[in-house]
Amino acid sequence: MPTVSFSLPPLPRLRFVASAEHANTPAFVRVEAQRLAFVEGPQAGRACRYDLVRRRAIDAAIIVAFTRTPAGRREVFLRSAIRPPLALRDDGVALEPGLWELPAGLVEADEAPREAASRELHEELGIRVDPSSLVALGGPVVPMPALIGERQFGFAVDVTGVAIEEPGLDGSLLELGGEVIRADAEALADHFDRAPLVDAKTELFLRRFLRSWP
Repeated sequence: MPTVSFSLPPLPRLRFVASAEHANTPAFVRVEAQRLAFVEGPQAGRACRYDLVRRRAIDAAIIVAFTRTPAGRREVFLRSAIRPPLALRDDGVALEPGLWELPAGLVEADEAPREAASRELHEELGIRVDPSSLVALGGPVVPMPALIGERQFGFAVDVTGVAIEEPGLDGSLLELGGEVIRADAEALADHFDRAPLVDAKTELFLRRFLRSWP
C-alpha cells in the first residue's frame, strides 16, 4: 500500500457507457413530489410543490482512520470511489467519474452511526476496530438539505499497528477495483486548497480531524 506525502496519485483508470433504464424494482433512491401547505408565517395560506429525495438508508458515517509515522506524522487512509453522476451531467460539463475519499457508508436501520462506521471500515479497508474506539468529529452535518434529509456523522480512529485484512467490500460493481492509499494528513489538506475537484465530506472531516485531534 503506497504512502503519499505531497500529492495524490492518478485515480484508477475507468471507462463506462451509460444508458437510461426504467426498472420495475424498487429504486435505491426515489424523487418524491410533496405539496407544502403553509399554515403559519409569511407564507400562511399558500402552497407549493417541493421535490425531495427518499432513500432506504438515509444517514451516513464517514471515517478518518489514521496511523502515526515514527516521526509522529499522521497518515490518513483514502479509497478511490466511482461517482458516475460526475460524468453524466447533462449540461455539457463532463467531469472525471472518480474521487479520492475517506471510507464511508450508509447507516442501516438496526445500527448506530458508530457501529456503521466500524462495519464500513472493515468492509472498505479491511481494518477491524471496536465501535467504542471511534471518536466523533463534532456533530453531524447535512450535505444537501434542499434535496435530502441525510445526516453525515464523522469519526476518527487511530489504527497504528492494527492488522489489515483483504477488504470484503459490499458486493457492488462500483467498489471493485478501488485502490487504498495513505496520505500525510496535513499535506493532504494543503493539496485540497489547490485541487480542481474535492469530495466535500472528505475535506470537511479531514479538517475537523486536524483541528481537534492531538
